[in-house]
Amino acid sequence: MQYDIEPQDIDEAFFEVWRAGGIHLQQKFGLTNAKWLRAELPLLREHFSFILGNNLYFVQVYNIDDDSRRLQYLGRLKAVVEDAHVTDAKAIGCYLPMKRSSNGWEAVKQGWGLIDFETFKPIDPTELNIDGMVLMGDWEIHDLGVQFARNYLTEKGWKIEHWQSDRHVFPSLIASNEGQNFAFVVSNSVQPHSEKGHRPESVVSIRSRMRQLGLIPKFIGLAVADGSHDPFDPAFAHLKRRLYRGGKILCSSIEIEDL
Repeated sequence: MQYDIEPQDIDEAFFEVWRAGGIHLQQKFGLTNAKWLRAELPLLREHFSFILGNNLYFVQVYNIDDDSRRLQYLGRLKAVVEDAHVTDAKAIGCYLPMKRSSNGWEAVKQGWGLIDFETFKPIDPTELNIDGMVLMGDWEIHDLGVQFARNYLTEKGWKIEHWQSDRHVFPSLIASNEGQNFAFVVSNSVQPHSEKGHRPESVVSIRSRMRQLGLIPKFIGLAVADGSHDPFDPAFAHLKRRLYRGGKILCSSIEIEDL
């Protein structure tokens, strides 16, 4: 179990590669139904992540003339792909190799420019769609909970300094308010009633670590439910809960508690 993870090193040169990679992918989204999951700094596991069809894509960019960064952070990409995989759909790890040209940074490969991070074979996300409804996995449900927490804090006037969606890394959020920095552990559950996520078993160690870093430890526990079939009603507690990607998702009330 990890209590924190250091952001990846970003110098000015790599920032330009990363920025160009994001612009390239955004252009490829075009008329597809692709949606960003993450396309902002700091960088932790992946450099970019998005949904297209029923697949999740996790992308790391790198300069083909400087392969050291790709090798340095390969383990982080593997970790998020393994955690996000679900039976009905794929979590696909990709590289986006970039090169400098007279027009600036460009993708090395044609089309989407993506290659499989293990086989190095080209990937075209538009050809990998899966038909039918897809159940959301634990990683995606946790990511959804973090999004709800982020939105809530932002609406309440907090400034989000950092966030990440790894279920095994704490904190989930770092936010500032009135000149103080707070570390949030976010936990959610899929329930048809008001029960919310629970604090992790290692809460004492996590709390101590956050304080060592000069952060005030806080907790947000919430519950999510299918807005069509699993309302927050104890009468439905006997049902097996499922969340499907693309469906209407409801969130329980959010409260900020001490960790």
